[in-house]
Amino acid sequence: MPKTAVLFTGILVLILLEGTQLSGFAQEGKTIFGENKKATQKAMVKVAKALGVKCIFCHVKEGGKMKYKEETKHKKIGRYMKLSLVDSLAIKGKISFEIPEDEGKIKVLAVYQTAGDAPGIHLSATTPDNKVHKKTLPLPKEGDPITCMTCHQRHKHILLTHEEEEKEEK
Repeated sequence: MPKTAVLFTGILVLILLEGTQLSGFAQEGKTIFGENKKATQKAMVKVAKALGVKCIFCHVKEGGKMKYKEETKHKKIGRYMKLSLVDSLAIKGKISFEIPEDEGKIKVLAVYQTAGDAPGIHLSATTPDNKVHKKTLPLPKEGDPITCMTCHQRHKHILLTHEEEEKEEK
């Protein structure tokens, strides 16, 4: 495939993603983590490991069986994070979005900076009570993609301190 065709295809995908970020956030029962059941399950193991959680953090279990198709808040957020950060942050360089919470919205800004004094992934989140949490994470190794693990590193709330995260769990 010629370079221009690859470039055009990439631009088209970005345009489509940009237009579907909010609708992708609301697509109930849809997976974007794998093209079939096996690939999806493999990807989900990596996501759970990256967040340091068990499957029931996002999925509902009733009567001893997982109800994978049932929609949950964490599944919606996971799809949104994948579309807006994992799939496009390095390409776009800067992304801002809001995550709905019970008490309002968390405003997130992510900047992918490769040059200058402070290369890294610069994250900030402003909570509904106007607290600002900031963190700078190292860039993935050259040639490696951004994954959930790039930012989360086994913590579901990466902008909270460990004490805040433990308090939130109680």
